[in-house]
Amino acid sequence: MTAGGGAVVGPPAEAGEHRWPAAVAVLVVIALHLTLPQSVTLLPDWVVPAILAALVLPLLIGAPRRHHEAAVWGRRMSLAVLFVLAVALSISITLLANEILTSEDVEPRDVIWSAFALWTTSVVAFGLAVWELDGGGPEQRRDPAGYTPDLLFTQFVQPQFSHQGWRPQFVDYLYVALTNSMTFGPTDTVPLTLRMKALMGFQSALSLLVIALLAGWAVGSIG
Repeated sequence: MTAGGGAVVGPPAEAGEHRWPAAVAVLVVIALHLTLPQSVTLLPDWVVPAILAALVLPLLIGAPRRHHEAAVWGRRMSLAVLFVLAVALSISITLLANEILTSEDVEPRDVIWSAFALWTTSVVAFGLAVWELDGGGPEQRRDPAGYTPDLLFTQFVQPQFSHQGWRPQFVDYLYVALTNSMTFGPTDTVPLTLRMKALMGFQSALSLLVIALLAGWAVGSIG
């Protein structure tokens, strides 16, 4: 992608992006899931972490970098990680909402911790989602000429604030997901495409739902 002043903003051609930052984020989600109370998990607490570990470890060993040679099977497994996270998160939020709305004997620490853990999981899940979707994924973003972004980063329009060949990494996408969850809208990174606007809008709504559930429970408890 070419930005103002003739500078080329895009990934270098020699090496693919490493998976370890994304893997660390998934490990945090695994640790959080293991601490969730049974009331907000449909399956035994070890099942989802075991599935995620079985998907992430082969990626770290067999395809530690996002390059075209590993794109076919590696991307499918990455999308599988996203699918597992999305299903587990949806189920847990539904169970948490049901517990808050219907149960008369709710442990305060469980509610607060569950809301925090699920909110954090949503940030990681959406960070992974935008990392995989923007411009067709990390592999596609390695080609500056063929990279059509879904997100407009500040460095694209003001390349003087970045080095030549800058490209967004997983941490950049995790930051986008974090700020979108906290402010319920984009901050310094703007969605350009319909699918990215829909994804970020859905994340904002989900974050608001978790916070509203927690706030409603707190008000009800005080009353």
